[in-house]
Amino acid sequence: MTPFVMRFYDLISVSAPGLPEHFRKKIKANLGQFVVETDGSAPLQPDIKILPMADSPPIDPFARHLNHIFGFTMMDYTQGKAACFLHKGKPDICIFLSACATIEIHYRSFLGRENVFYGILLFCFQLALKMKMGLLCHGSVVVKENKAIILSGHQGIGKTPILLSFLQQGWNYLSDDKFFLANQKLFLMEMHIVINQYHFDILPWLSRYLSTQIKTRLPQNLRLFLDKAAGRIWPGGIPVKVYRYLNPGMRVDLQEKQFREKIVFQAKPEHLCILQRGQQFSIDSLERTSALDKMALLQQSFFGHRSDLESAVLLYGNSFVAPARQILEENLPDIRFSLVTFSGEQDIKLMYDTIVSN
Repeated sequence: MTPFVMRFYDLISVSAPGLPEHFRKKIKANLGQFVVETDGSAPLQPDIKILPMADSPPIDPFARHLNHIFGFTMMDYTQGKAACFLHKGKPDICIFLSACATIEIHYRSFLGRENVFYGILLFCFQLALKMKMGLLCHGSVVVKENKAIILSGHQGIGKTPILLSFLQQGWNYLSDDKFFLANQKLFLMEMHIVINQYHFDILPWLSRYLSTQIKTRLPQNLRLFLDKAAGRIWPGGIPVKVYRYLNPGMRVDLQEKQFREKIVFQAKPEHLCILQRGQQFSIDSLERTSALDKMALLQQSFFGHRSDLESAVLLYGNSFVAPARQILEENLPDIRFSLVTFSGEQDIKLMYDTIVSN
């Protein structure tokens, strides 16, 4: 099987010789633009190395117990400790730092585990970037004349409708969900946007650009019934997997159709807007220290489910990284910060006009 190599600008390199086809397809579907067609060569010192698991480490009851608590367990593997994810009681994926500080992922080739594998790969991107004073960030980014506006806020607050409104007005796309921050620049990561039915409901003009035929697994009346029933079981909020099953999105590949020319691969950050919900629309200037504190908290809330994993890998790998707040401080110099309060979709046009006029 041909080597599998990825290069993310000059930030991260990945080598995965012998990677199974089902894992390759998963990566190419999301990050195909970074896959390098090689003549058989691979980076001499990649930041991330992906290899098949040679020997399956033994599992004891205590390791299984820790796996249930944290989602992984620390085990003796190869020459030291590794964070291992179990599947059907056996090690499935192991992560550790090698002696040369390369992040290694060792896997067993299980069909149906592509999403788990991809999620762990994203974690490794974040860790590799932190080791170089960079971050994998959550947020939307729009660009005009190489100057970027970052729209930051917790998941579900409404960044995608705002992004789409900027694109309609002639701005360019750099991110809808995740982007790289390094060397005081923003870098594109994903070339797709997930559109839900409610985007068409609040942005009627969107149907001129995209089909409104969103494929659903269940009839609408049954989905609404199950949505209400699920709300009784989980009154604090329906789990993400259940919500996505009941309200599927439509993935729009930006390399196709009318969006292709709107893609920007990197830009200089000029303005960071932190979004929050409130009763009345307003845009207020935000002091730098407060803005960076809020931005760090937002990144932690998005990637926080892997914080224990990061701590364990670094602890046993005898390595340390700077906190996200410090990395943001170094990579976001001399930019404006604003706190944007909005009550709902009725404020999107007003928000766009105010941000642009400023």
